Amino acid sequence: MNKYRIIAFLLTLLLFIQAIRALAPTAAAVDSTAQIITQQEVTEALLALQEEYPDGMPWTNQSPTPAYVWRFKGTLVCMGGCAAFSAILQDRVFGSIADVPLTWQRIKEDYKTGGVSECAVPYSWDNLWPGDILQFPGHVVIVVEKFEDHITIAEGNFNGQIRWGRNISKNGVNSANYVLT
Repeated sequence: MNKYRIIAFLLTLLLFIQAIRALAPTAAAVDSTAQIITQQEVTEALLALQEEYPDGMPWTNQSPTPAYVWRFKGTLVCMGGCAAFSAILQDRVFGSIADVPLTWQRIKEDYKTGGVSECAVPYSWDNLWPGDILQFPGHVVIVVEKFEDHITIAEGNFNGQIRWGRNISKNGVNSANYVLT
């Protein structure tokens, strides 16, 4: 009789362990490379790239040569000029973003661009981070640092050169068409 109670206990224990394992995430399901990064760390990482991409370095719509190949929502995009500069910096700070679900967020509701969809979460100043890319009419920049009333940016092809440190007010940011975050 004790033998059957022991077997029943062991089977119950085995079922309990199997249930716990089924509920717990597997090692494959947990991204061990995921990291939490602060806004300050992003700013520091971006500023560290100034040595490689110094202020005043020539950068035009033909830079880089060949064009920078970037993946956005599973599509390869060849780009140059200011857009490429911003994408290069973003990739250098965050690593390969090929599998990261990047989204465009509409800032100006009246601006229409074919094929670009609005993000489910509307743009807000509070959600803006260093490393985000802003697209203005005819120019793309990357946010380096965010303050209460303005941001500091880096940009390629500002008069044919790389430029670090230009400030854009909160209202100026709201005149952008999209933010890539």
